[in-house]
Amino acid sequence: MVSLDDPAAFTRYGAVLFDCDGMLADTRPAHYLALAATLEPLGVLIGRPWYARYAGASTAETLRAALHPLEPGPELIARLVAECGERYTEHLPAVREITPVTALARTLFGHLPLAVASGGTRRTVEATLHHLGLDALFTTVVTRDDVDWGKPAPDLFLLAAERLGVAPTRCLALEDTDRGLLAAQRAGMAALDVRTGRIGRA
Repeated sequence: MVSLDDPAAFTRYGAVLFDCDGMLADTRPAHYLALAATLEPLGVLIGRPWYARYAGASTAETLRAALHPLEPGPELIARLVAECGERYTEHLPAVREITPVTALARTLFGHLPLAVASGGTRRTVEATLHHLGLDALFTTVVTRDDVDWGKPAPDLFLLAAERLGVAPTRCLALEDTDRGLLAAQRAGMAALDVRTGRIGRA
């Protein structure tokens, strides 16, 4: 078991990678409001329980699920993702940092390379980090815009490790969703499930 209150437990790794939504920041209220407002004009109504099922999924993946079985094309999805991003920034005051995790990041800053590997769009992730004053902590920020495949594919984590110049096997990823943990393990990284305090390996 690993506690977020024990920074020494993290210093044996070469780098630490953080998810953003649900890990560094409680963004769910803002994302939900943005998504619901984007879908409502299309006649699609979602509730919070439905939205909770897609924790860790990208905005595009969540939109496709909400619009199923319409099979929306890539142009419509891209437009709706952009609209969600615009609406999300309107709800930034609802975003709060998750203090046990952000405290760890601040403690590790300057001692280890740190990165964000998020399934969110660059616009929303960077807006979140800036809103919370966290952006200066991270050497690199990798988002769904930077890779072909989101979590549970390993692409986000592999690109973050490459940008940090640290082998994936020397990285520790912090995650709070099953798909995020699977992505990290597929990348060959140790993965800390903050829900349980347990570290799994590929």
